[in-house]
Amino acid sequence: MHISLPPSTYLAQAALAAFISALAILMLRRPAERWGLVDHPGGRKRHGAPVPLTGGLAVVGGFALALTWSFAALAQSVAVIGEP
Repeated sequence: MHISLPPSTYLAQAALAAFISALAILMLRRPAERWGLVDHPGGRKRHGAPVPLTGGLAVVGGFALALTWSFAALAQSVAVIGEP
């Protein structure tokens, strides 16, 4: 049995992942500076100010949360389809 979700679910998942990632990047900026998780300018680096290194963590977290939400939606679809 092949079950797929409507395309709007995938669009919502992508939008949710982007929103959570952007929010997490903003929320992790100051803690990154406080904890020393920044890339300092110098040498061949082009940025003029320290850049927080927590963006990857925020993107992975946003993707994981959106994927969890998608699995919940898929489980609900399977439950509805499986009912007699």
